[in-house]
Amino acid sequence: MISTKKPNVFSRELEAAFTNSEHTNFLKFICDSEDYVVYKKFPDKQKTLFRHRFNAFWVYPLFVVLMPFRYLFWGSAFVNIETKLGRILTYLLGDY
Repeated sequence: MISTKKPNVFSRELEAAFTNSEHTNFLKFICDSEDYVVYKKFPDKQKTLFRHRFNAFWVYPLFVVLMPFRYLFWGSAFVNIETKLGRILTYLLGDY
């Protein structure tokens, strides 16, 4: 098996080469093809509503007070978003 080491390319070099070329599509410039789909790694965050900010005043202190009891009963103080309590907290606080 023959292994070829690919050269390191820095983002500033790619940016300079792209600005100096006649290409308008960056993906086509890099891959010579448009068969790829680019997904955002971090989608845009949903705007926080007033009710989410208002509920943060009482939900967070209550959650902090109940943390030791959650740790004693369930072995973890944190909440999984997939559980019923996690869905309620997500509804009350939004996606924090």
